[in-house]
Amino acid sequence: MQHPQTYAGLRTVLIGGGVAALGFLSLHHAPQVAAPAAGSLLSAPGRVALGIALQVLLVVAGVLIRRRAPDPSSAARVLLLLELVGDGCTVLLFALGVFGSIRQALDSV
Repeated sequence: MQHPQTYAGLRTVLIGGGVAALGFLSLHHAPQVAAPAAGSLLSAPGRVALGIALQVLLVVAGVLIRRRAPDPSSAARVLLLLELVGDGCTVLLFALGVFGSIRQALDSV
């Protein structure tokens, strides 16, 4: 099964893109615009950081599932489902972070 190689490459691209986006948002984040009242995790860079943290958790969960699962075929199915849902959530968090940053930049103009 080619699942580990395919999704490891995709995960690498997502994490690399997330790190690049976090760096861009951190440098270009308007300092005069206050973060939302709920806290800094709901700010644009905070959402990107949450997406990166989610990917790290998925890597750790993948290692644990592979080590502890009694049946390799069912472990592969569970891992695939977990990674697909996690990747979807990560993409959503990255998109919300980028769109939030764009909105804050437009509001400050």
